Amino acid sequence: MQISFKPSIDSGDPLSDWANVRSQMLNAIRAIATEIKSDFAETTATWENHHPSWEAHPSLAKGMISVSIAPKDNFAGVIWNWIDQGTPAHTISAGIFTGRSDKRTLAFTGPFRPKTRRGFIGTFTGSKGTEWSTPERVNNPGIEAREFSKEIAERNAAWFQEKMQTALNEFAKNSKLAKLKK
Repeated sequence: MQISFKPSIDSGDPLSDWANVRSQMLNAIRAIATEIKSDFAETTATWENHHPSWEAHPSLAKGMISVSIAPKDNFAGVIWNWIDQGTPAHTISAGIFTGRSDKRTLAFTGPFRPKTRRGFIGTFTGSKGTEWSTPERVNNPGIEAREFSKEIAERNAAWFQEKMQTALNEFAKNSKLAKLKK
């Protein structure tokens, strides 16, 4: 069972400022999130195509001030998540063995050199290689998790807290309650 109510607050009451403060806080979170999104964009700076777009979800729920940033749910976002979280080792077989096509061999270039590294926000020059290979099957080692999101969160945690505390102090200073104390 849930018991809830919507308080009726007189416009002279300092609590009537809550809707305004909440709106200003969410706007402050969105502004900070825009700056954090640039760190995420750095992780794909050298991608030739499939650049993900980033979504920010600000929250003031359960007494916490937070923002969640993730790639939009499209193909580029799926690829970014594979790189961020990693993938398991697996076997890749030519289409004739899987029933997906009549191709008897795979065809790809190597050796592959990734453009990103674990624990580093940014990109390097990578390479898909120039030597052609045509095996029937390969044991793909999977993608090593780069953990960009973890690194970005750690990098920005103290800064986010400082920015939000500054915004809260500013809102408190300009609130009706502060004006009543004067």
